[in-house]
Amino acid sequence: MKRYIKSAITNIFDEDPEVREQIAKDPRTTAAILVQLADDAHCYVRSYVAENPNTPVDTLKQLACDPSQGVRGSVAMNPNTTDQIFQILANDYDRWVRKMVASHTKDKVLLEKLAQDDDPEIRWSVAYNLNTPADILGGLLYDTDEDTRQQARWSLNDLGYTGD
Repeated sequence: MKRYIKSAITNIFDEDPEVREQIAKDPRTTAAILVQLADDAHCYVRSYVAENPNTPVDTLKQLACDPSQGVRGSVAMNPNTTDQIFQILANDYDRWVRKMVASHTKDKVLLEKLAQDDDPEIRWSVAYNLNTPADILGGLLYDTDEDTRQQARWSLNDLGYTGD
C-alpha cells in the first residue's frame, strides 16, 4: 500500500489527465489525494473524484457546485452523498443532474419534489428508484407520461402491490 500511495502522490502531478483519472477512480486512493485532485483542471478527473467512495463529504459539497454538469451528476452517484448535498443538486438547472438525484436519493421529501419535475425523464427516474415510497409511486400512476406510469406500476408490483 505504501508503494501505491507514493506512486499516486507522484502521479497526481502527471501532465496526462488519463493518469490522474486512473488515480481518481481507484478505490485505494486516499482522501488526501482525492482532495487535491478535486481541483484538477480536467472535468473527467473531478468526475472520478466525485464518484470515489473515499472522497470526503466536504469535498463532495464543493464538487456539487462544480461548473461541469458531469461532475455534479457524479456527486449524486457517490454512496456518501448526504441529504444536504442532494438538496443542492435537486435544484440544479441541468436535467441530467436532477435525474441522477432522482435515481439515487433516499430522501422522501426530495423524491416528492422530483416526482413533480417538469421533465418526464426525471419523474420516470423517481418511479424507477428502489427507495421511492409506495405513496409517491401511487401518485405517479396518474402521470402525464406513459413511460413514467408504466414504471410506477412495475415498481409498485415489485413492492408487492397488485392493484387489486
